[in-house]
Amino acid sequence: MQKYLWLFSGKRPCVYFKAERDNGTGAINYFLLYEIGTFDVDIPIGVSLKLGETWYNLKKTNTDYSDTIIVTSALTQDMLPKIGENQNITISYTNRKETINYQLNGDQTVNFQSNLSKLIRVIESEPKLNINKR
Repeated sequence: MQKYLWLFSGKRPCVYFKAERDNGTGAINYFLLYEIGTFDVDIPIGVSLKLGETWYNLKKTNTDYSDTIIVTSALTQDMLPKIGENQNITISYTNRKETINYQLNGDQTVNFQSNLSKLIRVIESEPKLNINKR
């Protein structure tokens, strides 16, 4: 059976990026979110990313159990350029029962890289939030 992974929020299973800026320090943290298509009864272990021939086990920072399960994993700063450079990208999701690998095709890879670069441009162009007291 062919498994398909969507590269945006909406249809499931899907992956998408999120970024958070620490207003105090200005540090930006990037995350990869994996949203499961059905309610998975097996405990999620995590998400890995294969860039070229190198596997990266992503640090799981949150698991949201709502109408579906969303596994949030941190991306390190050194991984960001590697995502943009590699043409062979595989996303792997593991729970206690199984591991599911999604090898991105050419269009998916371009879309994946484009989504990340757009997010980086937007978050880095945002000015620091100023809070004025009255």
